[in-house]
Amino acid sequence: MAQKVPAQQPQTLLDHTLRTAPLNVVYGTVAASIREYALVPVLTHFSLHPSPLSPSPGSPAPPPPSPHTANLLPTSLSALVAGTAFSYFQRPASAAGLHARAGLTLALGCSVLQGIVNEADVVRIKLLVWGEERARAKRAEAGLLGEPAAAEPSATAVTPDAAAGATAPPPSAYLTDLTHRSATTPSLAPSDPGRETFSERSDRLIGEGWSWLGRKASALSPVKKLDPEAYERKLEERLRGVEDEMDRARREREELETVGARLAEQQRLREAERR
Repeated sequence: MAQKVPAQQPQTLLDHTLRTAPLNVVYGTVAASIREYALVPVLTHFSLHPSPLSPSPGSPAPPPPSPHTANLLPTSLSALVAGTAFSYFQRPASAAGLHARAGLTLALGCSVLQGIVNEADVVRIKLLVWGEERARAKRAEAGLLGEPAAAEPSATAVTPDAAAGATAPPPSAYLTDLTHRSATTPSLAPSDPGRETFSERSDRLIGEGWSWLGRKASALSPVKKLDPEAYERKLEERLRGVEDEMDRARREREELETVGARLAEQQRLREAERR
């Protein structure tokens, strides 16, 4: 008689995460190690990746790499190697094409992520440069950009033409055409949003958003925050309401007293008639 095998309990998401987390950490560490300590030195040797070392004094400086493709080749190759190796480690009996497909899938995903990171870094650099241009324009408008320091006098004579050419450019030369308006326009003061730096605009937008959120929360909250003037107005309105209630109560009491006096007079007249 065959023995019944007890049914396996379904695995929860937390149990699956705890079981696979150490292996995923090992996979990530191995992939990063392959990229940094195996592929980057090889690609650097064949001039396919910028060298982290500074060039020697006699050799010309290499051209700067494109920020859009930075670290794209070593990331894709390391993901290809790591994905293929991990697939073979987990499923050794599968076909070689399946392992290669897993490596290509991981390489494609890592390449997309590396491209997104590169573009985000490019946007960050552009925002920093834009903020520096705004700050330079503001300093130039305020007259803080002085002339460069004069060069030390040399033994050779300086001709008038050379001296005229060596004069520093006016502060307006430092201005860039950022808003397509004249720098002498009064609206281009440092407080104008057109001349704000990136950090100033970020602080202003965050402050406005926080104020708007505070106003919405105050409108929805049952507890209201009142300034002293509004609190005084509330107290005056409440005092006027109390005074109106007292006047109405006094009038009602006077009417009741009048009605009571009339009833007493009618009662007295009835008793007099009976006698």
